[in-house]
Amino acid sequence: MKNITFSEFRDILDTFELTVRRDGNKLIVPMNDRELGEKPVLIIFSLGDEDSAKIQATAMLPGFGSSMSEIEKMRFCNTWNRDKLFPKAYIDSDEDFILEVTLFKDEEVSEEYVKDNFIGLSIVTSVEFFKELKKSL
Repeated sequence: MKNITFSEFRDILDTFELTVRRDGNKLIVPMNDRELGEKPVLIIFSLGDEDSAKIQATAMLPGFGSSMSEIEKMRFCNTWNRDKLFPKAYIDSDEDFILEVTLFKDEEVSEEYVKDNFIGLSIVTSVEFFKELKKSL
């Protein structure tokens, strides 16, 4: 699959049988996990416009870890980024943890790659990040 369309991506995402909400060129997937409490981890797949060269998966759980200092948050992200290939973790301007994974649309990849190595791993590793963060609180 090269230059995957919004429709093709949505079809692949639908195979996971998850709740998905569309907001423009974004598909938002709330991932509930009992270990993390009532708020879901939000995973947002941003497809940009037709000329965009990438699909971005961004995960967040606003307010989670708010008891940590900014230094503690940075240390946690640095450790995660050193030990894991992805998702990339950082702190946004609201001091929330943000995770990102990128898929370049101009590269030839299989549908299984998109499903397993982009969507599936983005979801699993994002939830794992917040579970590890919870252990450190």
